[in-house]
Amino acid sequence: MSLTIETLEEYRQCCERQAQKIIDLEAQLQWLKEQFCLAQHRQFGASSEKTPAEQRALLFNEAEALADPIVPEPTMETITLKRRKFQGQREARFKHLPVETVTHVLTDDDLACEHCGGERYALPEEMAEVREELEIVPHT
Repeated sequence: MSLTIETLEEYRQCCERQAQKIIDLEAQLQWLKEQFCLAQHRQFGASSEKTPAEQRALLFNEAEALADPIVPEPTMETITLKRRKFQGQREARFKHLPVETVTHVLTDDDLACEHCGGERYALPEEMAEVREELEIVPHT
């Protein structure tokens, strides 16, 4: 393979095109990096609603600035309020209402264990459930 002047010229032009393309791509990469940094700063950067430090000092120290240093500080009082819970209010409030007692008799199927089919060993007192329920009847 022999190198001719035309081949060398083509090779030089190709190198120049590639060098120019590299320069263009690096410029585009730099621009994209700047755009990314700006977007990150807009999303996660400092808030635009911040108050300058000299204004913050004016806002929160005006009471201290106007206060008379000779006047003593007032003493703090602690107020404790202890409320007493009244026992037995519910029974007293509802003692005039009628009481209905419902007794449920369990069948042999209810007394059988669902796992093994054998008889349960609970006493009737242990199976008892006491429930108090108010029936509210609206006025018509």
